[in-house]
Amino acid sequence: MILDRSIAAKFEKCGISILDSGRHLPMVAPYLGQPQLSADPAKLDAVIAKLTEISRYPANRESGYYEQLADGELCLAIGYSGDG
Repeated sequence: MILDRSIAAKFEKCGISILDSGRHLPMVAPYLGQPQLSADPAKLDAVIAKLTEISRYPANRESGYYEQLADGELCLAIGYSGDG
């Protein structure tokens, strides 16, 4: 949902959280049809372009998103197991 710009735009007002980290780069590659994150400049540029495309929607780039989700301050978040 977050990576689809048309869907992410619908959640802009209620908040989206993407941590300011390179840890999410590998998950974007499969979304774009790449089997894994590649060092190929064209493929890496596509991953970065996708993240840039949706970067205007996130409301939060810090940790603590799990509490904000529970409190209704955010609607969507990219998170990681053990993050917190």
